[in-house]
Amino acid sequence: MSKESTKTVGAACARISRYEGMEAHARTGDARLRKYGFQN
Repeated sequence: MSKESTKTVGAACARISRYEGMEAHARTGDARLRKYGFQN
């Protein structure tokens, strides 16, 4: 994925994962965002 698509997909992944109770997946989304300088 490109850096810009990571911003969209990573944020959505984190939100959906938290909604579904999958905190580890949400943290992975957060980590991807931080890697490229984005925040959730």
